[in-house]
Amino acid sequence: MEQLDTIMSLKDQFEADMKSYGSDPTEKLETAIRQSMSEANKLFDDVLARRDRADATRNALAVMQRYKFLFCMPINIERNIKRGNYDLVINDYARVKNLFKNTEVDVFKKVLEEIDNRINHFKVLLRKKLQEMPFSLEERKKIIRNLVNLDAEGDPAWDAIGVFIYCHFHVQNGASSYEPLLFYIYYDYI
Repeated sequence: MEQLDTIMSLKDQFEADMKSYGSDPTEKLETAIRQSMSEANKLFDDVLARRDRADATRNALAVMQRYKFLFCMPINIERNIKRGNYDLVINDYARVKNLFKNTEVDVFKKVLEEIDNRINHFKVLLRKKLQEMPFSLEERKKIIRNLVNLDAEGDPAWDAIGVFIYCHFHVQNGASSYEPLLFYIYYDYI
């Protein structure tokens, strides 16, 4: 008999639940779960967006760190030229050219363009130094070697010989200043 009482009690409870919760008692539960999921998404969307931004920043910093040599190259060229470390400039430039000569990345192309501009100014500086008088033979050899390593136009060795011959001739004829010569030679390279 006790089992019958339990079944009757369950039936009464079921009828009461049907009156209070309707014919589908899981509907309210389903609605509550959907609302809680929506609220959770609202809360975590901002967190996830910040995480995505942090990941993007971290990736950009990793790229900057990985290619620090390339990005710092323009300023390093200027510093090393001022210090007279011409061999270091040439070696670094050759290294950058070998590593990034076929790059398709726009940022790298822009940096390489800036590096090429600074190297072109460096070539002009070396050409001017090649024309300075008086000079030592060892210094001339270094300048010629540097210009050759930078693939400078023309033949720096012949240019140096031409400057020497012209200056020697110029001095033998009684001239005391090399300024007209320097202007003439510099004008030929522009």
